[in-house]
This record gives sequence, C-alpha cells and structure tokens, in this order.
Amino acid sequence: MMDIKKINILFILGIVVGLLSFFYFYPIGSLSFAQQQRQGLKIAYVDIAKIIQEAEAAQEAKKKLQGEYERRQAELKKMQDEILKMQDDFMSKVKFMSQQEADKKRAEIEAKQNEFLQKLRQAELEIQSLDAKLTQGVIEDIRKIVERIAQREGYDIVLEKNQIIYVKDADDITFRIIDEYNKSWRKEKEKREKK
Repeated sequence: MMDIKKINILFILGIVVGLLSFFYFYPIGSLSFAQQQRQGLKIAYVDIAKIIQEAEAAQEAKKKLQGEYERRQAELKKMQDEILKMQDDFMSKVKFMSQQEADKKRAEIEAKQNEFLQKLRQAELEIQSLDAKLTQGVIEDIRKIVERIAQREGYDIVLEKNQIIYVKDADDITFRIIDEYNKSWRKEKEKREKK
C-alpha cells in the first residue's frame, strides 16, 4: 500500500496537470485588451465640452437659457428697486410717523423683502431646471449622433476625451460629430419654421 503522503502528492499533481491542460486548451474569457487591439479594435474619442461649445443647437440652447435668465433678472431688479424706494421713503418719513405707522411700514418692507427672496430662489431653481433640461437634450442628441457615426464608420469603442489618460491609435471624431449635429439641427429647425 502507498502511504498517504504519496497519495496526496499524486492527487495534487493530477489536479495541477489537469488545470494546466484545461487552461491551455480553453483560454479564460475573451482575448485581452492588447490582443483585441492587435486584432483591429477601432477606437475613437470625442470632446463633449467642445461639441457643446461649438454646436449650433447647443449655442441656441445657451441663448434660450440666457434670455430666460435676463428676463428673470429684469423682474427681480424691478422688485429690488421697489424695495429700495420703499426703504428710502421710509427712512425719510420715519421721523414724522407714529410708532404704529412706522411698524406697519417696516412690516410692509419686510414682507416685500421676503417675497423678493422667495422669487429669487424660485427663479434660481427654474433656471437650473431649464439648464438641466436643455443640456440633457443636447447630450442625448450628441449620444445618438456618436452612435450613428460609430456604427457607420465601424468604431468598436468611443470614449470621452476628458476620461482618457492614454490610448494608442484612437481617432478624434469631435468635429465630425459637430458637423453632423449642425446639419441635423438645421434640418429640424427648417421643419419647425415651416410649420
């Protein structure tokens, strides 16, 4: 009879040989990234910030946001001017008012200031909401165009430029995205204007 040490050693050797032959004939998972790259993985990248800066649709969204911001600013400025006028008027007449009249005027000014602060907060929230909505629309449009170009030109991966530390042999398709986005946006704009 074989002793237990020899059996254990043979058993372990059998497992090791079996595993090595398994991994030799059946590689784990897919090819490594380097192997895929050598087999023709086509990579591109885009600069989203540049697209948002230069695309006509994004510029139009910025104008819309700026217009809404300026409209809200004008409303708030008018209200702020009213408050300042009320305060100036109060300061010039307070000496001649009774305590009851002065308290009433202070309460009116304070109520107007509270209303102003509430409208200011509301305007900020609405501007942020509009900005998010417009930005989301632009980002969604960009994503669709990136997918379309990637499929048409055979890219396997498209990365965002600011998320890349290093990639060898990647194409910058930012300006193709801008060009196609501008063309599609102009067509959509013409359709809206015809209606």
